Amino acid sequence: MNINIQSKWGAMPIDSTSLYPVIYLIGFAALHSFLASLPAKRLAKAHFGSKVDPWYPVFFSAVAAITILPLAVILFFFEGLSGCPTPFPDTRSAWRRA
Repeated sequence: MNINIQSKWGAMPIDSTSLYPVIYLIGFAALHSFLASLPAKRLAKAHFGSKVDPWYPVFFSAVAAITILPLAVILFFFEGLSGCPTPFPDTRSAWRRA
């Protein structure tokens, strides 16, 4: 499925695999922002009591690390964000041949 986005440089085709990292990043940002919010911390404290205070930063960091890993995999195997330069050498073809 191809989508054309009109910009000042003309139509830019975007295939559906280019949308996967964008959609995942939006979901990651929403989850990360919610967990960092005071209402989420209050909810955790109401549910688990004051014992959650020293462990919430550990939980927050673990959730952030676990949920960002799939984005790294998506960017690596789905050719990254199409059209964006990358500082890394192209090793994807070697991984696909193996």
